[in-house]
Amino acid sequence: NRTYRAVYHIAEKKLVQLADPSMPEALPAEDGRWAAGSDDSPYRRMVDYDTRYADIYIVDTATGVRRPVARKYSGSPSWSPDGRYLLLYEDRHWHAVSAATGNRVNLTSKLGVAFWNELDDRPGAPPAYGNGGWTSDGKYVLLYDRFDIWQVAPDGSSAECLTAGAGRRLRTQFRVVRLERDPRLRHIDPAKPLLLRAENIDTRDTGF
Repeated sequence: NRTYRAVYHIAEKKLVQLADPSMPEALPAEDGRWAAGSDDSPYRRMVDYDTRYADIYIVDTATGVRRPVARKYSGSPSWSPDGRYLLLYEDRHWHAVSAATGNRVNLTSKLGVAFWNELDDRPGAPPAYGNGGWTSDGKYVLLYDRFDIWQVAPDGSSAECLTAGAGRRLRTQFRVVRLERDPRLRHIDPAKPLLLRAENIDTRDTGF
């Protein structure tokens, strides 16, 4: 007897069904204009011997219209704070999909370093090193390679290694540390200093 997410537009007095049995999950962006839908029903039998997969959609919350953006996707897509882009990790690279147009941009293929775990020797696609989150203005997402942190624009217009390659030179892994305990502060304030944890992968010396 599960329920499915819907939205009620108060001004228009209109109810729009977002999820239903054919697409059970719908995760709205923070501004509510778009939602990320997922349907795992074609792949549920595979969970016992493979992993969890789902088809991913971008849903227009004004009309309920769905646009497919990924098939047989393993992972959890995330919205930019402004709700303009959906971030996906697929085929060993990070991708951003424009909610308004559906255009997909490969954010990491031209940066010359691996953003997937090169030491992962299990069968199947290697996982990502992860990401440090979005800046609060939605202009950038922070992505991890094995050592360094990259500030990447979701439209693909710019990419900068914030740690200037020091991690790779020193064989030291840098990762973002968040000290905020307010659950409303889910994103990185670009006007404030960025605290990083550092760990040398050979000696395991650590610091900040």
